[in-house]
Amino acid sequence: DLIKNPEMELEHISTPGSSYKYLAENLRLYLDGKNIEEVWWDVYQWYYSRPDWDKSRNAMLEALFYQNQPAAISPQMAGNLYKTPFRSSVSRLEQFVACPFAHFVRFGLKPQERKMYTVGAPDIGILLHDCLASFASVVAERKLNWRELQRSECDAIVEELMEQKLPLHNNGVLVSSFRYRYLGQRLKRLSRRAIWVLTEQIQKGNFEPLMHEVSFGTDGTFPPLQVELSNGQSIYLEGRIDRIDFLQEQDTAYVKIIDYKTGERQLSLADVYFGLSLQLFVYLAAVLNNQSDSGLVSRKPAGLFYFKVDDPLITSESKDLNRIEEQIRKALKMKGLVLKDVQIARSMDSDLQQNSNILPAGIKQNGEFTAASSVLEEEDFGALLGYVNKMLRTIGNEMLQGKILIEPVKTEKTKACDYCIYHAICQFDKLFAANQYRNIPRLSDEQVLARIRAQQEEI
Repeated sequence: DLIKNPEMELEHISTPGSSYKYLAENLRLYLDGKNIEEVWWDVYQWYYSRPDWDKSRNAMLEALFYQNQPAAISPQMAGNLYKTPFRSSVSRLEQFVACPFAHFVRFGLKPQERKMYTVGAPDIGILLHDCLASFASVVAERKLNWRELQRSECDAIVEELMEQKLPLHNNGVLVSSFRYRYLGQRLKRLSRRAIWVLTEQIQKGNFEPLMHEVSFGTDGTFPPLQVELSNGQSIYLEGRIDRIDFLQEQDTAYVKIIDYKTGERQLSLADVYFGLSLQLFVYLAAVLNNQSDSGLVSRKPAGLFYFKVDDPLITSESKDLNRIEEQIRKALKMKGLVLKDVQIARSMDSDLQQNSNILPAGIKQNGEFTAASSVLEEEDFGALLGYVNKMLRTIGNEMLQGKILIEPVKTEKTKACDYCIYHAICQFDKLFAANQYRNIPRLSDEQVLARIRAQQEEI
C-alpha cells in the first residue's frame, strides 16, 4: 500500500466485499485533496448501480462527509430551553463565548454528573468564599473597626468560622478521613493568610469596604443589569459581587470592585474584547448604573481587581520574617486595573512608591505611573463599559437565535476544552473539517483600546 501505481491499484479490485474498503480509502484521499486513479470512479459507479449496496454506500458517504457540527436550533426552541424573560449570570455568557455547544449542553440539555462525595477545586473555592464573606459579617455584627483589627483577632475569628463550616460542608467529607482533615487545616491556613492580607490592604488605604457579597438581580441590593436585544427582548444579568469599596471625595464616590479567586487570574483587555472575561466590567456597570441609593452626585470607577486566596511558598535566602512577609504580600497583590489618577491610587495604598505590594501599579520619582502599571484613563473605563454592553447584546442575540456550534475558543495559553466535561457528548475532533478552534489573536491592552476607540469614532 506504500507504493501507488495503476498496476497496484488494479490488484485492490476483486470481490465486492474486499474492494469496498479500498474504495472508501481512495474517496477519503480525494476529499483530502489527493489525486486518485480514474478507475476508482468506475468502481464507485459499479456500487452505485447495485441496489443491494445502497445501504452500505450511503453509510460510507455519510461518514465521509460527516462534519460533527449541529444545526442551529430555532429561536422558539431556544426561548423554551432558556426561558424568557431571560435571566443569566455573566459567567454563563462567558461560557457561551468560550463554546456555544458546551453552553447548550449545560444550560439547555442539563445533563447531571453522578454525585461523588469528594472535594474538588470548586468545593474549595466555595468554602473559602464563604469564610471570607462570613468574616466580613462578623466584623459588622461585632462592630469591629477594620483599621484597628490585629492579626491575632483575625486568626481567632477565622478559626471559629472554619470550625463551624468544615463539618457541614459537602455532607461532612472534610472531617471524614485523616487526608481530608489535613486539607481542612490547610484551608484554615489559606483563609487566615488571605484575610490578614486583605485587612492589611484596607488599613493601608482610605477606601472603606462597605459591601460584601453584594447581589444584583431580582430582590438583590441592586437591580439586574438589563441588556436590550435586537428582537425587542431583554436579558437580565444577575450576580454576586464579592466586595465593593467606596471612597467619598466631595460629591463623588469612587468605586473599587474586588473579586476573590482561588486560582491565578489576570484581567486581560484582550479577553474582555473577545467576550471571555466580562465579569468585572459587568459588576462595575451594575454598581455605576444604580446611583439613586447613594445620595451622591456620581460614582466613578477607581479600580477592578482579582485577589487570589492563597498562602504562597516563598523562596528566600533571608531569615528575616518581616522581609518574608513582605514577599508574601507582594505575591498576593491584586491583579487588575487602576484608575489613572495618582491621588486615587495612593488612597488605595498610602505607601505607594516605585512598586506597590497591593496594586498592579507603581509611581516614579516624578510622580507619574511607571510603564508597567496597569492603569486606565476614566474615559477608557467608559469606553470599555460601552463596548461590554454591545458585546453582551451580541452574545444574547446569538444565544436566543439558537446558535449551538461546536466552536471552542483557543488562546495563546488555554483552550475551552481543557476543563470541559462534555467532550464525550460533542466528540470534537480537528480531523473533521467543521471542527476547528476559534483562535483568539494576542492583543496588547493598547491595541484593544485603539480598536474600541476606532469603533466609537465610526459611530
